[in-house]
Amino acid sequence: MGAGFPTSGASPGFRARWERFFGCDLRSLAALRIGLASAILIDLALRLPEIGLFYTDRGLLPRSINPTPLGVFPLSVHGYAGGTAFEWLLFGVASVFAAMMLIGYRTRLATAVSWWLLASLQFRNPEIGNGGDAWLRITMFWCMFAPLGARWSIDAGRHLQFQRRQAGATVLSMATVALLLQPALVYFFTAIIKWQSGPDWVPDGSAITLALRHEYWAGPLGHWLLGFPDLLSVMTWWVFGMELIGPLLLFFPVFTAPIRALTLIAFVGLQMGLAPTLQLGFFPWVSTLALLPFLPAAFWERLDPRTRVARKARGEQPTATPVDGDRIDSRPPRSGGRRVGEGIVLTLLVYVVFNNVTTVAPRFEPRGPVLWATWLGQALGLNQEWAMFSLLQRVEWNLLLLGDLDDGSTRNVLDARHDERWEEIRRLHRKFRFKIFYLGLASDQRNPERRVYARWMCGAWNRERAGGPSLVAVELVTRERKFAPGDGAPQPWQQRSLTRHQCADTPG
Repeated sequence: MGAGFPTSGASPGFRARWERFFGCDLRSLAALRIGLASAILIDLALRLPEIGLFYTDRGLLPRSINPTPLGVFPLSVHGYAGGTAFEWLLFGVASVFAAMMLIGYRTRLATAVSWWLLASLQFRNPEIGNGGDAWLRITMFWCMFAPLGARWSIDAGRHLQFQRRQAGATVLSMATVALLLQPALVYFFTAIIKWQSGPDWVPDGSAITLALRHEYWAGPLGHWLLGFPDLLSVMTWWVFGMELIGPLLLFFPVFTAPIRALTLIAFVGLQMGLAPTLQLGFFPWVSTLALLPFLPAAFWERLDPRTRVARKARGEQPTATPVDGDRIDSRPPRSGGRRVGEGIVLTLLVYVVFNNVTTVAPRFEPRGPVLWATWLGQALGLNQEWAMFSLLQRVEWNLLLLGDLDDGSTRNVLDARHDERWEEIRRLHRKFRFKIFYLGLASDQRNPERRVYARWMCGAWNRERAGGPSLVAVELVTRERKFAPGDGAPQPWQQRSLTRHQCADTPG
């Protein structure tokens, strides 16, 4: 499915304007391919140690209480079996296709399968995902329709003569429009949701301070920055301003190239500043990768001046070139396939824009063709809501797991010193994805998961203990305290029981 943009009958000036806003240099797309494939491989490696815990029926989210994979993402292969061996097989297959994508071998096929297996994995256990996972999945979907293998790939190496003739080619298509619009949609609608959420972002400027007071999410730099409240207020306003105005600056109609370059630098600086401040998982890195398609030909020519010299010697300009995915040759792609691909991307892009609008204006309801596109977009995992740190409350809360031991004592078992294997359990609770799962247990919609978690903790303590008292019962408790207005001084802690489990009911 093609990458050509339907402007063949348009005037050169019209096409040039579209290319200036929505064209992508093929080297930028190649860099995106390498970055995304590397991110998938790293993500798989980080998930692998908890493969049995998070993705099998013997773990914390068995398929009996998680109908999500097949109900929301019908193509989820992870939802068809619950054994460890099956998951190891899927992880291995996903790694092979991600490696193929990395080196650019059968790039379109590798990208499509990598997107499918990534979405399948994420929907197998959505309770451990965050916005970075959604952004990675959605970007991978748009990439299926873009010529990621046209440069720096084995596919391109098979057509060296064409590659030399078109060394600085820029491609213009609905896929490049989607890849460039997606980051703008993320940031802009995040800012609107924050604007609607209350005064913490604007005008108070207290949002980052409130976020850093949640000990589970504050990073090393974040704890230190709490000592500088005025600086945090400025940072809050800067983040909000960048998210609101930055997307518009990326497509500014005059001085587009220099304004876009400065905006990209500001966005990357924003994400790299947030990375050590808040624990956001993959989000800062995925958001940075998503900006790679904006890099113009001049960026790559500055890195490799030989390209610019060779192009000038041939008297060429880096204009938009019809390149059809993995077919890097001089023949024009078949118009039928190109039009089908463009139509699919256009339809789903309209859905994505509409979906983002409904997150800030829920009174709009899908009708007619948009209703059909809504079903298709949700089935493909393109539904999105970017409420990142938008709904902050003046409340600090955490969870406690209180255990009754057979010696008559009660303790918070996650603070207890038990044995070396129990230390592994405690370290597991400090991992990013486990934190998301653990804190999500506070939701009233998570009663089944609470019971499974309580049984698992009983078994982990009593099975792995090397002598010492046994757990008789565990109780999951949420503890919270509000911050008073003004100076934000915290009020006393209050506790609420979520579930209680008798360990005698835990299978051995």
